[in-house]
Amino acid sequence: MTTLDSSQWCLHRILDDLRYQHAVDLMVYRSAHEHTANIRLHCVLIPCEVASFIWLFTTIMDECDKLFFCFGKNQCNLGMLLVTSLGWTLGIVSCIVATDLRLGLAVFLFHVLMVRICQRYVIVMKFTNGFAWALMVWIASWGLQIGVGHHIIENKPPNLFNPNDEVSLLSAMSSIILAWEC
Repeated sequence: MTTLDSSQWCLHRILDDLRYQHAVDLMVYRSAHEHTANIRLHCVLIPCEVASFIWLFTTIMDECDKLFFCFGKNQCNLGMLLVTSLGWTLGIVSCIVATDLRLGLAVFLFHVLMVRICQRYVIVMKFTNGFAWALMVWIASWGLQIGVGHHIIENKPPNLFNPNDEVSLLSAMSSIILAWEC
């Protein structure tokens, strides 16, 4: 039997803590999502919400690149580097906490591909159009989840608005995994 050195032990502890927090988040999530129709609605709308958030972030970062980071003819992609980092971070965290590796890998690929698609799309679309469409999709996905899913179908508040539920940052980062594991 081999012993873990301090860096391996630390990484192992972090992964265990993330998985434990995900298990807690999943229990909290399930308490607010009990009706089958609401669960299915969230399975579709949460990926739309995440995709539109990435689209919004990409659009804003592209505009920041143009306004603040590009001097003269030099093309700077600091904003796009941040977008790529966001996609990879969300994907890796989702992959780590998923109880099924195939699900984790699928969500990882979703995040990475969504970032690439948004980065390509933002090049051909004006800022105002891209921002407006992304914002409409984001608002519609939230509105349908809260208005239809929680208010009409479930008749209970979402976890974010329930003072008894503690929503962690991890649950926001792995929201697709939560929806699909529910």
